[in-house]
Amino acid sequence: SNVDKPPTVVVYPPNPIPAYPYTGSLTKKDLAGHLTRHIPSNVVVIEPAKMDEFLTTHIAVPKVLLFSNKQKPPVLFNALSNEFKDKLDFGFISQEHTELVKKFKVTTFPKLLVKRVDKKDEHYKGDMKFTPMFEWLNVFSETFVKGGGFADHGPAGEAGAAGGADAKPWLVQSIPELTKASQHDVCFKQKGLCVIYLKRGDTLAADEEKMLEDLKAKFVSHLADRGVTFYWMWMNMDVEKEFHTLFEVEKYPSVVVFNNKKDRKRFTKMGDDKDATSDNIKDLLDKILGGDARFKNVPDMPKWADRAQKKEKDEL
Repeated sequence: SNVDKPPTVVVYPPNPIPAYPYTGSLTKKDLAGHLTRHIPSNVVVIEPAKMDEFLTTHIAVPKVLLFSNKQKPPVLFNALSNEFKDKLDFGFISQEHTELVKKFKVTTFPKLLVKRVDKKDEHYKGDMKFTPMFEWLNVFSETFVKGGGFADHGPAGEAGAAGGADAKPWLVQSIPELTKASQHDVCFKQKGLCVIYLKRGDTLAADEEKMLEDLKAKFVSHLADRGVTFYWMWMNMDVEKEFHTLFEVEKYPSVVVFNNKKDRKRFTKMGDDKDATSDNIKDLLDKILGGDARFKNVPDMPKWADRAQKKEKDEL
C-alpha cells in the first residue's frame, strides 16, 4: 500500500509513471502546483519562423492560437489541448514575438482565436475558464478529426500527405508568394484577376504586406456585389527572370494584373512612371474595373524558376 498513515495523498500519474505518496505541503496552492505538473501538453510553443509550418501541418485541422503575456502555456490551455487531441491543433505565442502579435492584430492579452483555411479568424470573447472555453472550441472540433492516412501536412491523397508534396504555406498567407509550386493555388486555377506585386528580393517587407492587405480588404468590400474577385500575391523578380522579360518592367517594385482565363491569358501593368504606392495601385484596379485598361496577350507562359534546384545549390 502507498498509504502509511492518514491523511495521505496518493498521486496516480499518467502511465507508465507508477503511483506514489505525495510528501509536500497540503495547502491548496502547493498541492495544485504539484499535480498540474502531470498534465500532459499537446501545445506547440511557436516561434515566428515556425508559424507557417504550424499552420500548414494538418492544414484542414483548425488551429487554436493563444497569445499571452506569459512565457509558457497555462495549465488550462494544456488541459484543453488534451481534451481536443486529434481534433484541434493548439499553438502558444508569447507577446515578446511582436511580429506575430502585429500580424494577427492582437492588442490585448490573453487573446484566444481559431484560424481555419479560407475562413475568417474567430476570436473568443468569453471568460478565460475551462467550461466556456471548452464549449466554444467544441464547435470547431467537429469540423475535422485526424485519422488514418494522416502525415505531417495533410489528409492522405492530398498534397502534403505521406509521400506527397511539401507543406503549402501560401494557403494560409494573406499575401503569398507566386512561384512554380504555388501558382495554381493562388492564381492560375482561380476565377478572377491576379494582382501581382513585383519586387526584387526574397521577402515581402512588413510595410509592403500591410499596404497590400489594406488594399485587399478595401477591394473585397468594394466588389462584393459586382462578381469580380482579385487575388493578391507577390513575385520575386530576382528569381523569376523569364517573367521579368515578359512584363518588361523598368523599375521595381511594380504591379501587374493577370486575367487568367484558360483559353486567353492576358496582363496589364502599372506604368513605369508610377511608383507602387497604395493610391497608384488603386488607380490601376479602378481603371481595370472601369474597362479602360489595355491588356497584353500571353501566347506562351514563361518558364518558372526551379526553387528545388536553387535550394540544393544553396545547401551545397
